[in-house]
Amino acid sequence: GSEGTGGKTSNKVEVEVDQPPAFVMDTPLLTATVGTPYAYVFVVSGVPMPTYALAPGAPSWLSVNKETGEVIGTPPTGTKSFTYSVTATNTVGKATAGPFTVKVASASAQADISGALSCPASITTAATGICTLTVANAGPATALGVGAAVVLPAVLSEVSCSTGCATHGNVLTWTLASLAAHASSKFTVTVKALRPGSASVLGVAVSQSPDPNPLNNFSVQTITITH
Repeated sequence: GSEGTGGKTSNKVEVEVDQPPAFVMDTPLLTATVGTPYAYVFVVSGVPMPTYALAPGAPSWLSVNKETGEVIGTPPTGTKSFTYSVTATNTVGKATAGPFTVKVASASAQADISGALSCPASITTAATGICTLTVANAGPATALGVGAAVVLPAVLSEVSCSTGCATHGNVLTWTLASLAAHASSKFTVTVKALRPGSASVLGVAVSQSPDPNPLNNFSVQTITITH
């Protein structure tokens, strides 16, 4: 955000600066298939880590994981379209993505995207380590509009990230125009441990193609930070 010179200064000394939520991955698929799970993992930056909720008006069969940001639900028979919005809230503020109106149609080309995160089991304070997110497409179709993200907790800072990454506070994102069936791509983040504790890192993979198995779209790894 912008920094003013005439504002009030705080006497509190904090290691991390609180940041309001900001959506950095919020382009869900706008088509769905009756009887097939519809899913998308929304990603926001923000400190403390925001929690997610569906805004009023979403269909009763749709839900969101308040911690991971995954929206998931299976459109029942007779559904022609549905609309939803997602909110992200922390102690500093609130952000909304949507509303998104999704058209429900017959079967279309599906691509099973997955995200698998690998991080060191432990890092010593002030040392660095590398987390690798592998995004794979099990097919059968080519996945279009692929997005990848790694969300870092406050006890880790980003030192560098692999080619094509965009930095949004504590979130790193990459995009691919497409990913062929049975192909994969790797994205890396070098992180630095700021202080002892437990650090949970979230990896996310999404695409604009219908995904028959949305439960494998995110992965969490915990790093123990030692003295």
